[in-house]
Amino acid sequence: MKLFPLSLLMALIIIIFSKCGSDPIKYKTAYVSEDSVNCLIVTLKGTGHLHPAGLVDAFFQKTIEDSIFIQIPDSMGIIKCTDVTALDTYYHFTKGNVIISRDSLHINLYSTDPSYPPNDPFYWNGSYQLEWRSQKKHSN
Repeated sequence: MKLFPLSLLMALIIIIFSKCGSDPIKYKTAYVSEDSVNCLIVTLKGTGHLHPAGLVDAFFQKTIEDSIFIQIPDSMGIIKCTDVTALDTYYHFTKGNVIISRDSLHINLYSTDPSYPPNDPFYWNGSYQLEWRSQKKHSN
C-alpha cells in the first residue's frame, strides 16, 4: 500500500519535468533591416521556457520572448557561414550557409559555442518568410 503514494508522486514529478523539455517555438517571419551599405541585419524571434530551478518553477513555467540578430552581406543567393555573424552572442559558425531571396530566408548553419558541442546545429536553422524593415525593398 505504501508504494502507491510513492509511485504517484514519482509519476507527478516526471509529468511536471517533462513539460520543461517542450521545444521552444520559432516564428516563421524573419525581419530584415539595412545596417550599412554592405550588410543586412536579420532578426529572428520566438518563444521559449526558462529552465526550472525546482518543482515550483517546473509547475509554473514562464514563457519568454527570445530573439537573435544575425549580420549577413547585402546580397541575394547563397551566403557562406564565414560571412555570417551572430551579434551579441558567442556563436561562431563553422559550416553551412544562409540562402536569401527577396521574400524568403533559409538558414542551415553549424556553430561552436562554449555551452554546446562543436559543430552543433544552430538552434535557429529553418526556413523563414522575410519582412523588410527598410525603406527600399530588395530587387536583386
